[in-house]
Amino acid sequence: MSATEPTIICPKCRTEIKLTESLAVRLVTISQFLRGRQSEQKG
Repeated sequence: MSATEPTIICPKCRTEIKLTESLAVRLVTISQFLRGRQSEQKG
């Protein structure tokens, strides 16, 4: 039994991208940064 890696689908080209741990860390960091900026703009 092999563990499957989570994937995301590109909204433009519909390519399936494996979500490796290193890529996931980058995406989480960027998301947190952008949420912080949105909060600053609202408040």
